[in-house]
Amino acid sequence: MVTAIVLQALGLHWLGGEPDDGGDQCAHGKVQFSVGEQVLVTPDDGELTLSAAGLYLLRTLDADLAADDELTDGNQLFPCCGHSVYAIEGRCVVLGCSNGIDISVHADGETITLQRDDVSTTTTRSLWQAAVLTFAGQVHSFYDASARRAAVDDELEAAGWRLFWEEWNERAIAAAS
Repeated sequence: MVTAIVLQALGLHWLGGEPDDGGDQCAHGKVQFSVGEQVLVTPDDGELTLSAAGLYLLRTLDADLAADDELTDGNQLFPCCGHSVYAIEGRCVVLGCSNGIDISVHADGETITLQRDDVSTTTTRSLWQAAVLTFAGQVHSFYDASARRAAVDDELEAAGWRLFWEEWNERAIAAAS
C-alpha cells in the first residue's frame, strides 16, 4: 500500500493576475498530485479552478467519483473553469467548461483507488482524507488571506456561493473530527 500522497495547490491567484479587488469568486492555480511514484497531476497540466476542485475533493471523502459524475456536476475533479455557481434544488452546482483533469476516486473499505486515464494507484482512506483536508486548507487559507469577495449581484449565483461555502465548511469539519 502506498504511503505518500502529495496533493498541493500551487500559485494560488485571482484571474488575470490583477490585484485582489474581491471581484473574482474562484481561486485559481496549479496542482501537484502524486501517490507514491504515480504522478496524476503536475503544474504542466495548466491553470485550474482550485476552489471548485477543493469542494469536489471534499465530496470524494463520502462518495465515489467516476468521470462526468454528478459529484462534480459533470465537470472534472480538477476543472479548468467554474464560470458560475448556482443553488439548484438545494444543491450547490458549479458550471464549468469541458477542460480540466478528470480523476476517478473509488473507495473499497479502507482502500482508495485513484485513476487518471491509464494511470491507477491506491492509497489508504486515512491518507486520502489527510491529503484532501490539506489541499482544502490551502485553498481556504488563500481566501482568508485575500480581500473579502465582492457581493454577487445575481440572486441565484449568490445563493450558490452561500451553499458552496456551507457545504465546504460542513464537509471539512466532519472530515476533521
